[in-house]
Amino acid sequence: MGAAVEMTWTGYTSAELRGRARTCEDGAQVRRLLAVAVVLDERPVGEAAALNGMNRQTLRDWVHHYNADSVTGLKSRQPPGHRSRMSVMRTRASSS
Repeated sequence: MGAAVEMTWTGYTSAELRGRARTCEDGAQVRRLLAVAVVLDERPVGEAAALNGMNRQTLRDWVHHYNADSVTGLKSRQPPGHRSRMSVMRTRASSS
C-alpha cells in the first residue's frame, strides 16, 4: 500500500474547499478541489482519487500543486506553445 499524501498547506478546511468548488466555473478545478477536500478528511488517497475520476498518482501531483500554491495551484493552465494547427484549421472551417 502506498504512503499517505502529506498536506503541508493548511489554509483551508475541507468544508471551505467544498464551498469554493460550488462557486468555481472550471469543472476540472472543481474536481481537484473536491479530491483535495477528501484527502483533508483523511480518507485514503485511492478512495479520494476514485471518487473524483483520477488515479492516485494524478491526485498526488495535484496535492503537491496545492501545497505549493494553495487553491491557485489547482487551476487549469493553458499548455505552453502555439495552438495546434488542427485546432486553427477547425476554427477557420467552422467560421466559414
